[in-house]
Amino acid sequence: MFFDLFDSTTNYNAVIAAQSGSGKSFLTNEIIMQYLSIGSRAWVIDIGRSYEKLARVLGETFMVFDANSDICLNPFSIVQNYDEDADTLVGLVTAMAAPTQPLSDFQGAGLRRVLYPFTSKGEYGRFFNRPNNVDFQGRLIVIELEELRGRKQLQQVVLSTICIALPAARPLPRTRRSRFSWVRTGRRS
Repeated sequence: MFFDLFDSTTNYNAVIAAQSGSGKSFLTNEIIMQYLSIGSRAWVIDIGRSYEKLARVLGETFMVFDANSDICLNPFSIVQNYDEDADTLVGLVTAMAAPTQPLSDFQGAGLRRVLYPFTSKGEYGRFFNRPNNVDFQGRLIVIELEELRGRKQLQQVVLSTICIALPAARPLPRTRRSRFSWVRTGRRS
């Protein structure tokens, strides 16, 4: 039986809610498999590795942001039209510089200092300060954020960069079932 999330004329969103251990991830893995079987593309953002086996069994992309990963999400190499994406990039830089509050004029002057961790010599530079090496064109892309749970600023910037990259990914031929995104938000991050 195929569960069609897009069988609606008004809204293409869905929520799966239940107690811990009741099979939400199992059901979601099944739904993802169904959509992949009809040629859809799926992107999953997760904390807890619920989709790692699925990605590995299918030979698809499983990204982990740990000390051994060679991931680089350079948002400036993702952007294709600066005029269209300038506001998004400004928001991303603001998330790097001021993760909890908007910048005042005075704080803006200190932007250089707070961006340092994202430079080639900074703690997070290896994730951003090289050519983008993540291919968002695969059928299934699982982005695992478990290792970023204790690094809120880096997690926020990674999520913001992914939000730039996913819509820029080459679209499939126009159908109702071209793209499927799943964001697991049930766990504290």
